[in-house]
Amino acid sequence: DAAAAEVELPGRVAAMLVALRSHLRHRCEPPAEVSDRRMLKAARALRLVAATCGRLSVSPFDLVLLEHMLWEQPAQAPLIRSWVRKALSDGLEGGLHSLRQRRARMLRRVCDLYEARLFLQGDSINVRYSAYRRARMRTHMDGDSEGGQQERERERREAVGGCRRDLGDLAADAAEALAEKRQALGCGGLPSLVLDHLWLDEGFKQAYLSELEPSMEKACCELDALLRDVLLLRESLPAEGGPLASPEAMVSLFPNELKLFMAGFASGAM
Repeated sequence: DAAAAEVELPGRVAAMLVALRSHLRHRCEPPAEVSDRRMLKAARALRLVAATCGRLSVSPFDLVLLEHMLWEQPAQAPLIRSWVRKALSDGLEGGLHSLRQRRARMLRRVCDLYEARLFLQGDSINVRYSAYRRARMRTHMDGDSEGGQQERERERREAVGGCRRDLGDLAADAAEALAEKRQALGCGGLPSLVLDHLWLDEGFKQAYLSELEPSMEKACCELDALLRDVLLLRESLPAEGGPLASPEAMVSLFPNELKLFMAGFASGAM
């Protein structure tokens, strides 16, 4: 008990406990009410599990044991098992969804730099034409005066600099997420955590690893590709106020994401 008292219950694990309790109460039929007292007992049991496995922190993987702790009726145990497995699987993608969204937003911002000469694959013709009309209207309003051109160039440099800065931040976050996933797959990571677990039988360990490891490897591959794309996108933008690459060059770099407005228009003046 003294050793278990020293074990940390990370915020992520505590949040999963709260989410599971809410799921049992609001999403299961019939609903299962887990009292505060039972939740505290489950948390203490998880600390004990981690301590007997020689760890100083409860792992999300320890939650697989909750199916033996929280049910009121035997039929609820499979529901708890299913929820925990899904939560662990979703956790393997930790941050991937957010990184994908940020990457998509950065591609949109890069398209905006080209003032309707570039669009994202999948944009409707209405979206493309509306952007084209806005760009033409802005050009008409600014006119060809030296002051108007200088103002547009200043705004362009600021926009490019902001994109390069934010792409650098995105690359750093993607690299950190990739390092975490690779560490989880390596020595001392998830495989060791599962195989060294004293509270699980060997058949369960092997089955769980065969289910989770492919998901982790897939996440690593996707993160690696995302990181390379982000770095390439950043390097395609000029530093120190240089000229933008041609729209055709950008499409050749990102053929699956970017598209020209129309043949012949991309290389012409607005």
